Amino acid sequence: MEEEYRSPVRCIATTRPMCDNHDDGETAAIILCNACGNLCTDCDRFLHLHRRTKSHQRQVFKEEEEAIKVDLHEGCGRTKLFWLMALADSKTMKAMVEFREQTGKPASSSSETCRFCGSRNGTELSAVGSVCSDADCQEYAKSACSKTHLCGHPCGGVKNEDHCLPCLHGCDKNATSLKQDADDMCMICFTEALSAAPAIQVGHLHWWRAGH
Repeated sequence: MEEEYRSPVRCIATTRPMCDNHDDGETAAIILCNACGNLCTDCDRFLHLHRRTKSHQRQVFKEEEEAIKVDLHEGCGRTKLFWLMALADSKTMKAMVEFREQTGKPASSSSETCRFCGSRNGTELSAVGSVCSDADCQEYAKSACSKTHLCGHPCGGVKNEDHCLPCLHGCDKNATSLKQDADDMCMICFTEALSAAPAIQVGHLHWWRAGH
């Protein structure tokens, strides 16, 4: 029996601002930019890649730092806070806790994050987006698709494919078969998220990292 896909549940007030860039009435904002307005995480990252936007002052909402998000994908339960993500797979009995950088200070546009590992050290803009100097990330960049979705997110697949994969950030509302997202773990290696390396789609439902 196919597992039911459950939408994320956010334990926050329903009056929180929506992302001005998405303008869809459903994507919640987590950052206020003095020039761009209220933005979600992904729009904040991509709107501030250019040198012209480096002077923008951005502040993470206090509500976001305290928010809790719980969802279930592919049999894997996941709890996300602003500074931590914990997940466990009921089938393989594997679990992982990831601590994320947190700060109450305004975010600086001069430190873009690597699209694969999230690092801000030695990150430079390349044909496939921001990539750090780490050897693994540089290797991933060689096989990653260089195309960009209409929403502004880079394709998470491999290069030279006939069709790009749907946006893993859930921007394509027509991708009804998408049961996973950028933060979901590769269910084969269970060591990194799908966004941490170029991914492939097997059939219509399942994704995992290329190379497995």
